[in-house]
Amino acid sequence: MSALNTKHEAQKVGDVYHIDPRDITLQEEDLRGRKFPPSKTDVKELAESIMRHGQEEAVKCRLGEDGKPILVFGRTRFEAVMLINTELDPKNPRKIIARIVTQDEKSAFLSANEENKRRKATTPVDEAFNHQVMRERFQMKDADIAKDCGVSAAWVSKLRKITSLPKEVLKQVHDGNITVSDAVNMADLEAEEAKKIAAKAEETNKQASAAAAKEAHASGKKAAATKASKRPSKEAAAETKAAVRSAKAKKAAKTGEEVGGVSSRSVREIRAFYESLAETYANSEPITEFSKSMAKYCSGKISDKQLENAVMKLAQSGLKSAPQKAALVDWE
Repeated sequence: MSALNTKHEAQKVGDVYHIDPRDITLQEEDLRGRKFPPSKTDVKELAESIMRHGQEEAVKCRLGEDGKPILVFGRTRFEAVMLINTELDPKNPRKIIARIVTQDEKSAFLSANEENKRRKATTPVDEAFNHQVMRERFQMKDADIAKDCGVSAAWVSKLRKITSLPKEVLKQVHDGNITVSDAVNMADLEAEEAKKIAAKAEETNKQASAAAAKEAHASGKKAAATKASKRPSKEAAAETKAAVRSAKAKKAAKTGEEVGGVSSRSVREIRAFYESLAETYANSEPITEFSKSMAKYCSGKISDKQLENAVMKLAQSGLKSAPQKAALVDWE
């Protein structure tokens, strides 16, 4: 590995460098691994932590052709140090701790994706656009993307559909106010109609969060972190689903299509749905096993009798409580 360009006044300590963050270049927007930048709240909280305890983990950089470090991983840490130096404590500017790696553009991008996935730092929206970069910039096929990312081909195909949505809608999916499944259905709507549904979903989720916080405060309990769980409130999920169905029905009527809001599904689509369901409810073994059986049945890999056994097994499981992410199921 070539030495870090000394004109950038980097100080090496052990196996890391202490670098002025102004000397670090951010990757091109589509190579950053995150469709939306870290929130101002997250950046400020981390900046305050760094001011109290120091930077506990190094960012990762690779060297550009000019010898200047390019940020590969650690965007929030980078933004936090920049905030300290420009606003929170400009009289005591910090250098950022960075590890320098030997990687080209593609390997740096893929390794950053893997690191984000390990930390659970990305959302389906981030994944969708990372897949798009792999597909268009690095000429990877969907099967290779699925293998590299450790997901199913059905999930890659599903995420591909949401990349055409307006940014306002993607932000709500990113924030957890709209599910991926509803977003996929919204991809068929006019942009303005999709934006209206997204705005309403955001409003309903805010109201639900405020109501939950008020109720928790009154009872002396801690409010459930709906936003942190990256899923919509039950009210918002039901409302969005109904709005999407209504919008699709109106569009169908307007274009003369003989569709009652929901189109018939091909065997391939049914299989993809159950594959996706198995991933969505990975925490619930009965649902996961049944969904996998259905996907295999659609592929002709198991018999009618085997599927019947799977149905009976699901019925006998007697789910007593809602599995994680089951926002629309009434479990009373």
